[in-house]
Amino acid sequence: MVQTESSTQSSIASLLEQAYSMLECGNLADALDFFQQALRLDFDNQELILALTCVNWWQSSLEQIECDEDTFEYGEKLIQQWKEFKHSVQHYGTINNRVMLAFQHFVFTKAHAAFLAFSQKHSEPDINFKLGQTNKMLGNYQEALDQFLSLVSTRKEDPALLAELADVYDLINEPVKAKAFFREAFYLNPQKIDIELLESQTIQRLKEKVAELGKSGIELEEWIPVYGELWGIFSVKRELKPIEVSKLRHSIYELETELKNSTNRRMILIPRLITRYFWYLDHLIITKADKKFIDENLLKIKLLDASVYAAYIS
Repeated sequence: MVQTESSTQSSIASLLEQAYSMLECGNLADALDFFQQALRLDFDNQELILALTCVNWWQSSLEQIECDEDTFEYGEKLIQQWKEFKHSVQHYGTINNRVMLAFQHFVFTKAHAAFLAFSQKHSEPDINFKLGQTNKMLGNYQEALDQFLSLVSTRKEDPALLAELADVYDLINEPVKAKAFFREAFYLNPQKIDIELLESQTIQRLKEKVAELGKSGIELEEWIPVYGELWGIFSVKRELKPIEVSKLRHSIYELETELKNSTNRRMILIPRLITRYFWYLDHLIITKADKKFIDENLLKIKLLDASVYAAYIS
Protein backbone atom coordinates (compact mmCIF):
# COMPACT_ATOMS: atom_id res chain seq x y z
CA MET A 1 0.00 0.00 0.00
CA VAL A 2 1.35 3.42 -0.99
CA GLN A 3 1.38 5.87 1.88
CA THR A 4 -0.08 9.32 1.44
CA GLU A 5 2.17 12.29 2.21
CA SER A 6 0.35 12.97 5.46
CA SER A 7 0.61 9.36 6.63
CA THR A 8 4.31 9.32 5.68
CA GLN A 9 4.94 12.43 7.72
CA SER A 10 3.00 10.91 10.61
CA SER A 11 5.14 7.77 10.43
CA ILE A 12 8.34 9.84 10.39
CA ALA A 13 7.18 11.86 13.37
CA SER A 14 6.40 8.67 15.28
CA LEU A 15 9.78 7.13 14.44
CA LEU A 16 11.56 10.33 15.51
CA GLU A 17 9.74 10.33 18.82
CA GLN A 18 10.82 6.75 19.44
CA ALA A 19 14.39 7.54 18.44
CA TYR A 20 14.58 10.53 20.77
CA SER A 21 13.04 8.46 23.55
CA MET A 22 15.80 5.87 23.10
CA LEU A 23 18.46 8.59 23.21
CA GLU A 24 17.05 9.99 26.44
CA CYS A 25 17.42 6.51 27.94
CA GLY A 26 21.04 6.38 26.79
CA ASN A 27 20.33 3.79 24.07
CA LEU A 28 22.20 4.82 20.93
CA ALA A 29 21.80 1.55 18.97
CA ASP A 30 17.99 1.48 19.11
CA ALA A 31 17.83 5.23 18.38
CA LEU A 32 19.91 4.61 15.24
CA ASP A 33 17.51 1.90 14.11
CA PHE A 34 14.51 4.25 14.37
CA PHE A 35 16.38 7.07 12.62
CA GLN A 36 17.28 4.75 9.74
CA GLN A 37 13.68 3.57 9.40
CA ALA A 38 12.57 7.20 9.20
CA LEU A 39 15.26 8.05 6.64
CA ARG A 40 13.95 5.35 4.31
CA LEU A 41 10.71 7.31 4.21
CA ASP A 42 12.36 10.68 3.57
CA PHE A 43 15.95 10.83 2.32
CA ASP A 44 15.97 14.63 2.29
CA ASN A 45 14.80 15.25 5.86
CA GLN A 46 17.43 17.62 7.29
CA GLU A 47 16.57 16.81 10.90
CA LEU A 48 17.15 13.12 10.21
CA ILE A 49 20.37 13.73 8.33
CA LEU A 50 21.72 15.81 11.22
CA ALA A 51 20.59 13.22 13.77
CA LEU A 52 22.33 10.41 11.87
CA THR A 53 25.49 12.48 11.54
CA CYS A 54 25.43 12.98 15.31
CA VAL A 55 24.87 9.26 15.89
CA ASN A 56 27.94 8.49 13.78
CA TRP A 57 29.96 11.06 15.72
CA TRP A 58 29.00 9.52 19.05
CA GLN A 59 29.51 5.94 17.91
CA SER A 60 33.07 6.80 16.97
CA SER A 61 33.69 8.84 20.14
CA LEU A 62 32.33 6.23 22.54
CA GLU A 63 34.63 3.61 21.01
CA GLN A 64 37.60 5.77 22.02
CA ILE A 65 36.73 5.74 25.75
CA GLU A 66 38.94 3.07 27.26
CA CYS A 67 37.46 2.71 30.73
CA ASP A 68 34.51 1.01 32.38
CA GLU A 69 31.10 2.71 32.32
CA ASP A 70 30.80 2.73 36.13
CA THR A 71 33.89 4.89 36.71
CA PHE A 72 34.35 8.56 37.54
CA GLU A 73 36.73 8.80 34.58
CA TYR A 74 34.05 7.57 32.17
CA GLY A 75 31.66 10.31 33.25
CA GLU A 76 34.39 12.94 32.95
CA LYS A 77 35.33 11.80 29.45
CA LEU A 78 31.71 11.91 28.31
CA ILE A 79 31.42 15.52 29.47
CA GLN A 80 34.64 16.43 27.67
CA GLN A 81 33.34 14.77 24.51
CA TRP A 82 30.09 16.71 24.82
CA LYS A 83 32.07 19.95 24.63
CA GLU A 84 33.96 18.70 21.58
CA PHE A 85 30.68 17.60 19.99
CA LYS A 86 29.14 21.06 20.45
CA HIS A 87 32.09 22.59 18.60
CA SER A 88 31.97 19.97 15.84
CA VAL A 89 28.25 20.32 15.21
CA GLN A 90 28.71 23.99 14.35
CA HIS A 91 30.17 22.81 11.03
CA TYR A 92 27.16 20.64 10.14
CA GLY A 93 24.98 23.50 8.94
CA THR A 94 21.75 24.63 10.60
CA ILE A 95 21.54 23.44 14.21
CA ASN A 96 18.32 21.70 15.19
CA ASN A 97 17.57 22.33 18.87
CA ARG A 98 15.48 19.18 19.17
CA VAL A 99 18.38 17.04 17.96
CA MET A 100 20.84 18.80 20.27
CA LEU A 101 18.59 18.41 23.30
CA ALA A 102 18.11 14.71 22.59
CA PHE A 103 21.86 14.12 22.40
CA GLN A 104 22.40 16.22 25.51
CA HIS A 105 20.06 13.87 27.35
CA PHE A 106 21.86 10.88 25.85
CA VAL A 107 25.30 12.05 27.01
CA PHE A 108 24.36 13.27 30.47
CA THR A 109 22.14 10.26 31.19
CA LYS A 110 25.19 8.06 30.64
CA ALA A 111 27.49 10.43 32.56
CA HIS A 112 25.06 10.63 35.48
CA ALA A 113 24.78 6.82 35.58
CA ALA A 114 28.59 6.55 35.66
CA PHE A 115 28.94 9.04 38.52
CA LEU A 116 26.08 7.44 40.45
CA ALA A 117 27.54 3.94 40.07
CA PHE A 118 30.95 5.22 41.14
CA SER A 119 29.48 7.00 44.19
CA GLN A 120 27.96 3.75 45.43
CA LYS A 121 31.38 2.10 45.57
CA HIS A 122 33.82 4.92 46.35
CA SER A 123 34.15 8.10 48.37
CA GLU A 124 34.98 11.01 46.08
CA PRO A 125 34.77 14.63 47.35
CA ASP A 126 33.72 15.95 43.95
CA ILE A 127 30.99 13.40 43.25
CA ASN A 128 28.03 15.49 44.48
CA PHE A 129 29.20 18.35 42.29
CA LYS A 130 29.26 16.05 39.25
CA LEU A 131 25.87 14.56 40.10
CA GLY A 132 24.48 18.08 40.46
CA GLN A 133 25.99 19.10 37.15
CA THR A 134 24.57 16.11 35.27
CA ASN A 135 21.18 16.51 36.94
CA LYS A 136 21.12 20.14 35.82
CA MET A 137 21.93 19.19 32.22
CA LEU A 138 19.11 16.63 32.34
CA GLY A 139 16.61 19.22 33.56
CA ASN A 140 16.38 17.79 37.09
CA TYR A 141 16.78 21.22 38.63
CA GLN A 142 15.59 20.54 42.19
CA GLU A 143 17.93 17.56 42.53
CA ALA A 144 20.78 19.64 41.15
CA LEU A 145 20.01 22.52 43.49
CA ASP A 146 19.95 20.21 46.52
CA GLN A 147 23.31 18.69 45.58
CA PHE A 148 24.99 22.05 44.99
CA LEU A 149 23.59 23.55 48.20
CA SER A 150 24.92 20.58 50.18
CA LEU A 151 28.43 21.67 49.17
CA VAL A 152 28.24 25.43 49.77
CA SER A 153 29.15 25.41 53.46
CA THR A 154 32.57 23.88 52.75
CA ARG A 155 33.18 25.51 49.35
CA LYS A 156 31.99 29.10 49.81
CA GLU A 157 34.74 30.51 47.61
CA ASP A 158 34.63 27.90 44.86
CA PRO A 159 33.72 29.78 41.66
CA ALA A 160 32.87 26.57 39.80
CA LEU A 161 30.27 25.62 42.42
CA LEU A 162 28.86 29.14 42.78
CA ALA A 163 28.47 29.44 38.99
CA GLU A 164 26.61 26.12 38.78
CA LEU A 165 24.37 27.18 41.66
CA ALA A 166 23.68 30.47 39.88
CA ASP A 167 22.92 28.57 36.68
CA VAL A 168 20.26 26.48 38.40
CA TYR A 169 18.70 29.55 40.00
CA ASP A 170 18.54 31.15 36.56
CA LEU A 171 16.91 28.04 35.09
CA ILE A 172 14.23 27.94 37.82
CA ASN A 173 13.54 31.65 37.33
CA GLU A 174 15.09 33.07 40.49
CA PRO A 175 17.00 35.95 38.81
CA VAL A 176 18.08 37.78 41.97
CA LYS A 177 19.87 34.74 43.40
CA ALA A 178 21.24 33.89 39.95
CA LYS A 179 22.76 37.34 39.48
CA ALA A 180 24.22 37.37 42.98
CA PHE A 181 25.92 33.99 42.63
CA PHE A 182 27.08 34.62 39.06
CA ARG A 183 28.68 37.89 40.13
CA GLU A 184 30.42 36.21 43.06
CA ALA A 185 31.68 33.33 40.92
CA PHE A 186 33.03 35.43 38.06
CA TYR A 187 34.58 37.98 40.40
CA LEU A 188 36.43 35.22 42.26
CA ASN A 189 37.96 33.53 39.22
CA PRO A 190 36.29 33.21 35.81
CA GLN A 191 38.91 30.71 34.67
CA LYS A 192 37.69 28.17 37.22
CA ILE A 193 34.21 28.24 35.69
CA ASP A 194 33.19 25.76 33.00
CA ILE A 195 31.31 28.32 30.91
CA GLU A 196 30.50 25.78 28.19
CA LEU A 197 28.33 23.84 30.64
CA LEU A 198 26.36 26.87 31.81
CA GLU A 199 22.80 26.79 30.46
CA SER A 200 21.95 30.39 31.36
CA GLN A 201 21.05 32.31 28.21
CA THR A 202 22.07 35.52 29.97
CA ILE A 203 25.62 34.30 30.50
CA GLN A 204 25.88 32.78 27.02
CA ARG A 205 24.73 36.06 25.44
CA LEU A 206 27.20 37.96 27.63
CA LYS A 207 29.98 35.65 26.43
CA GLU A 208 28.94 36.19 22.79
CA LYS A 209 28.85 39.97 23.20
CA VAL A 210 32.30 40.03 24.78
CA ALA A 211 33.59 37.85 21.93
CA GLU A 212 32.18 40.38 19.46
CA LEU A 213 34.50 42.96 21.05
CA GLY A 214 37.44 40.90 19.83
CA LYS A 215 38.15 39.01 23.05
CA SER A 216 38.86 35.29 22.99
CA GLY A 217 40.18 32.45 25.13
CA ILE A 218 41.38 33.26 28.63
CA GLU A 219 41.20 36.99 27.91
CA LEU A 220 37.49 36.67 27.08
CA GLU A 221 36.84 34.88 30.37
CA GLU A 222 38.55 37.68 32.31
CA TRP A 223 36.50 40.38 30.58
CA ILE A 224 33.14 38.69 31.26
CA PRO A 225 32.83 40.07 34.85
CA VAL A 226 33.96 43.53 33.65
CA TYR A 227 31.23 43.78 31.04
CA GLY A 228 28.80 41.94 33.30
CA GLU A 229 29.20 44.91 35.64
CA LEU A 230 29.09 47.58 32.92
CA TRP A 231 26.01 46.14 31.24
CA GLY A 232 24.07 45.69 34.48
CA ILE A 233 24.06 41.89 34.49
CA PHE A 234 25.96 41.52 37.78
CA SER A 235 23.74 44.05 39.52
CA VAL A 236 22.94 42.16 42.75
CA LYS A 237 25.61 42.98 45.31
CA ARG A 238 26.33 42.33 48.98
CA GLU A 239 28.38 43.91 51.74
CA LEU A 240 31.77 42.28 52.24
CA LYS A 241 32.91 40.96 55.59
CA PRO A 242 36.06 42.56 57.12
CA ILE A 243 38.19 39.53 56.33
CA GLU A 244 36.95 39.60 52.72
CA VAL A 245 37.87 43.27 52.42
CA SER A 246 41.36 42.49 53.69
CA LYS A 247 41.77 39.65 51.17
CA LEU A 248 40.47 41.87 48.37
CA ARG A 249 42.95 44.63 49.18
CA HIS A 250 45.77 42.11 49.25
CA SER A 251 44.67 40.69 45.91
CA ILE A 252 44.60 44.19 44.39
CA TYR A 253 48.10 44.91 45.70
CA GLU A 254 49.45 41.65 44.27
CA LEU A 255 47.86 42.27 40.85
CA GLU A 256 49.12 45.87 40.75
CA THR A 257 52.63 44.66 41.55
CA GLU A 258 52.48 41.92 38.94
CA LEU A 259 51.18 44.35 36.32
CA LYS A 260 54.12 46.69 36.92
CA ASN A 261 56.58 43.86 36.40
CA SER A 262 54.85 41.93 33.61
CA THR A 263 54.48 42.61 29.92
CA ASN A 264 53.27 39.27 28.55
CA ARG A 265 50.29 38.94 30.93
CA ARG A 266 48.85 42.45 30.64
CA MET A 267 45.89 41.26 28.54
CA ILE A 268 44.79 39.08 31.46
CA LEU A 269 45.90 41.23 34.40
CA ILE A 270 44.12 44.41 33.26
CA PRO A 271 40.55 43.00 33.20
CA ARG A 272 41.24 41.01 36.37
CA LEU A 273 42.42 44.12 38.17
CA ILE A 274 39.48 46.19 36.90
CA THR A 275 37.17 43.51 38.29
CA ARG A 276 38.85 43.84 41.69
CA TYR A 277 38.49 47.64 41.55
CA PHE A 278 34.77 47.23 40.80
CA TRP A 279 34.43 44.90 43.77
CA TYR A 280 36.27 47.32 46.05
CA LEU A 281 34.26 50.31 44.77
CA ASP A 282 31.05 48.47 45.63
CA HIS A 283 32.39 48.01 49.16
CA LEU A 284 33.28 51.72 49.44
CA ILE A 285 29.88 52.82 48.15
CA ILE A 286 27.91 50.38 50.34
CA THR A 287 29.84 51.44 53.45
CA LYS A 288 29.56 55.15 52.52
CA ALA A 289 33.33 55.65 52.50
CA ASP A 290 34.95 59.05 51.98
CA LYS A 291 34.59 60.24 48.38
CA LYS A 292 38.35 60.62 48.00
CA PHE A 293 38.81 56.84 48.30
CA ILE A 294 36.14 56.26 45.65
CA ASP A 295 37.79 58.81 43.34
CA GLU A 296 41.19 57.16 43.85
CA ASN A 297 39.86 53.84 42.65
CA LEU A 298 37.98 55.40 39.76
CA LEU A 299 41.22 57.02 38.65
CA LYS A 300 42.97 53.65 38.74
CA ILE A 301 40.32 52.24 36.39
CA LYS A 302 40.66 55.25 34.09
CA LEU A 303 44.41 54.75 33.84
CA LEU A 304 43.95 51.09 32.94
CA ASP A 305 41.12 51.53 30.41
CA ALA A 306 39.52 54.91 29.70
CA SER A 307 36.57 53.37 27.82
CA VAL A 308 35.68 51.12 30.77
CA TYR A 309 35.94 54.11 33.10
CA ALA A 310 33.63 56.18 30.87
CA ALA A 311 31.07 53.36 30.69
CA TYR A 312 31.21 52.79 34.45
CA ILE A 313 30.54 56.43 35.45
CA SER A 314 27.94 57.10 32.74
